[in-house]
Amino acid sequence: MDALRRVFALVTLLTAEVAAVGLLHRLGALPWLRVGWEDPAAWLAWVPAEDAVMAALRLVALGAAYWLLITTVCYTLARGSRLPAAVRSVEWATLPVVRRVADRAVAVVLTGTTVVVGAPGLAVALVPPPAVSSPADLPGTVPELSGPACSNPAESGPAAPPPVPAADKEAPAASPAGHVVVAGDNLWTITAGVLGGSATDSEIHARWRAVIDANRDRLRSGDPDLIHPGEHLVIPPPEHRDPQ
Repeated sequence: MDALRRVFALVTLLTAEVAAVGLLHRLGALPWLRVGWEDPAAWLAWVPAEDAVMAALRLVALGAAYWLLITTVCYTLARGSRLPAAVRSVEWATLPVVRRVADRAVAVVLTGTTVVVGAPGLAVALVPPPAVSSPADLPGTVPELSGPACSNPAESGPAAPPPVPAADKEAPAASPAGHVVVAGDNLWTITAGVLGGSATDSEIHARWRAVIDANRDRLRSGDPDLIHPGEHLVIPPPEHRDPQ
């Protein structure tokens, strides 16, 4: 559902921008908001001052609505193309909040996260059972005793110590990986790239929060939504969970 909300947020934003453009166009049909483009000088001479101000404000709002719609569409398409040059060409003109909404929605699509069927539950059902190399590997099976193994224990010398299970050995702590920011990067897409295309949106979100916490003091801007090319980020390893 989190993935669905991210995509729905982008769709809602685009719908609101299109509605704003249409509404401002319709307001231009009102006499007191219509600009006399046929003879602007004569229109300014006879129209009341307050009507001229309101008509000018409508034009400014219409231009802003068009700018917001065009930059949102262009930035979303640039993010989807994964071309840094395309992202750089429109990133400077796009509002940060729009970039954040588009980044999260595009990340959901690019990582292949399903928003209708719960893919993680299906993945568990499709995991094949472990291969059995011999009947002795089956639980509850007594290994067959034959040959030297059946000889007198006193003649076989001291017994070798049992091997230490691999799970009991202390694994070395994983050191955090690094990433150098390039143009067009953001922390969400960086995290999604580290986890790979099979990661779910909830897995990306959990690791994304860890990446933000690990790099909050390393960013020049201090804002996780504003990173600069050339910055060195720390990618913390995934949390180790002991098997139950």
